[in-house]
Amino acid sequence: MGKAAFLFGNFLFAHLVAEFAAHSDKLWAWEKRSTWGLLAHAAIYAGVSVILFFPLLNQGLMWWYIIFLASLHVFLDRVRLGLLEAKKDPDAVFVLQQGAHLFWMLFLTWYGRRPDAIDTGSMWLHLPGYPGWVLPAILCAGALVAARDAVRAQFTGARR
Repeated sequence: MGKAAFLFGNFLFAHLVAEFAAHSDKLWAWEKRSTWGLLAHAAIYAGVSVILFFPLLNQGLMWWYIIFLASLHVFLDRVRLGLLEAKKDPDAVFVLQQGAHLFWMLFLTWYGRRPDAIDTGSMWLHLPGYPGWVLPAILCAGALVAARDAVRAQFTGARR
């Protein structure tokens, strides 16, 4: 697995977990009431990112990437709430917000692939003692669960 694929895959997986799988109706209501809810949402993103990027935390700018993307979650959710309060189309706001997240994940992937930014040569890409396909399978299963929950919520109107 290349450096760019690893970075983007982990950025995207952390985003899916924080934005959908771990984002309950109670958290969404808290976000609408208080900045503390937005900060809790960002902390979930940061926590998942720290777990996923654990072998790289001492490398280059990795901590700054995590802090930037967690802060971006607060900012984009605040903008989203403002647009929803202004009675903008919720579907268009959702697509705009997710597009902004995707843009910044792609940008940091592009920037992080530079040789001086992060060295992924010595890190593990598998779980020790298991075949190399186990960790990607776990990550894919988690992404599928997150996507299923997102689609279910979108079509049933259960959230947001």
